[in-house]
Amino acid sequence: MEDEDLFSGPDRENPDRIWEAMMRVRGGSAARANFVLHWIEEVGAAAAFWPIVSRAWSGFDRIPHEEFAYWFHVYRRSVPKVEGLPRRMTVYRGQDASAPLGLSWTRSRTVAEAFARGHRIYFNPNPIVHERVITPGKVAFTCDDCEESEIVLIAIPD
Repeated sequence: MEDEDLFSGPDRENPDRIWEAMMRVRGGSAARANFVLHWIEEVGAAAAFWPIVSRAWSGFDRIPHEEFAYWFHVYRRSVPKVEGLPRRMTVYRGQDASAPLGLSWTRSRTVAEAFARGHRIYFNPNPIVHERVITPGKVAFTCDDCEESEIVLIAIPD
């Protein structure tokens, strides 16, 4: 499938086509997030934004959180309501102490501790686990494809 067809064809907002193209991206999971960002910039995403981003998210590594935070802000009015979350919940983010915060958090401290040490081939020299109490209104979507109890926030916390 040519990018040109994907970005300008009649199926340009079809989540299944975007998913299939994303899974074939050279560079694997580290390149997928940038592929989806490119798709958003080219197509404009519209109603397909949240279905595609929420489906693709768990297949990303090396996520450019600031760029996604920008697009989450652009599409904030159409964020789907996440059902089944408590009124207040504690979420955690494991990372290197020198890294900026991101959008991906977890409800599991154990998962955050593992991410604090590193992920896949990346190891953090200064691991830290951040903790926040949030409400469902701060949540863009959830992912549990990888059994990480992931909570993706609408905005990067201060």
